[in-house]
Amino acid sequence: MAYSSAKASITRGVGRMADLIVTRGQGSYVETSCGKRLLDFTTGIGVTNCGHSHPRIVEATQKQCSEIVHAQVNIAYHDKMLELTDLLIPS
Repeated sequence: MAYSSAKASITRGVGRMADLIVTRGQGSYVETSCGKRLLDFTTGIGVTNCGHSHPRIVEATQKQCSEIVHAQVNIAYHDKMLELTDLLIPS
């Protein structure tokens, strides 16, 4: 599937280095819509340390998404934010 209309409608934003369509990622690799497996040299802030689809990250994400997805901290406190803050405060 080429997605030419959709791709033409999406702003370039900062930039796009390739015309690839990435369909999945596992560890340090991504797979394109044509089945090519590539080492992901670009990654991103969300996958740099653990890679794509790390089982523990997937499990934690699924658990958290079943509770709350986006708790705005400027609206109210939320328990996970307060738990993490307590852990980060030097004792």
